[in-house]
Amino acid sequence: MKSLSLTPLRSPNNRVLNQIRRRRLISGAISSLWAAPSLANQCIAVPVTRGPFYPAPQDLQWSDDLTVRDHSGISAQGVRLYVTGRVRDAYCRPVAGARVELWQADANGLYKHVFSRKRRGVELDPGFKYFGYVKSDEDGAYLFKTIRPKWYHDASTIRCAHLHFLISHPKHGEVATQMMFAGREEDSIRAWDPVFQNLADRLQEQLIVRPIPAQEHAAFRGSEQGAEVAHFDQAFLR
Repeated sequence: MKSLSLTPLRSPNNRVLNQIRRRRLISGAISSLWAAPSLANQCIAVPVTRGPFYPAPQDLQWSDDLTVRDHSGISAQGVRLYVTGRVRDAYCRPVAGARVELWQADANGLYKHVFSRKRRGVELDPGFKYFGYVKSDEDGAYLFKTIRPKWYHDASTIRCAHLHFLISHPKHGEVATQMMFAGREEDSIRAWDPVFQNLADRLQEQLIVRPIPAQEHAAFRGSEQGAEVAHFDQAFLR
């Protein structure tokens, strides 16, 4: 299996992410920790609503590290989460140069968006970027460093903890989807989550990921204490 080659970081002080690229071990290490899915599972696109908190286009900038605001010196609250995976077309072929957008709530369940409902005594995290995008490499691989979001109750809607993604490519169109987290607490919240419950059972399971401790992953050893790694493949409809 070919090793992962991602575009150079624009944040030269981010030691862990730079180490990951230098090791070029992500592909091999991931394949040894996650069982390879069948071709049918690899290439199932699961479109899910973007939701009301999709960032304004002018705010969505290149960034693979959402845990540090540029030049602020302030880091984000929450458990560090490395999210990696591959983007494929409907025939399971890797898609190079796909734009992979990520946006999410912070460790307090708040979005940075004009429509996000603020809660008394809870402020936006000044060290968190909330959204960013990268491009997939020649093998369709992508990588983000972010934090585990918190579930939230917004008006009459309960949402489990999740990450929003939008993948796009001139030849393959675009697909919005969401990654959710395995676990007893999250399972109980998903029972009340209308976005999740409106999906067919066979599609629901495609969105749920169980992160592993970063220290158990060869490419991420030396990362922050308590950091996790999640593998989330994505697919286009064509």
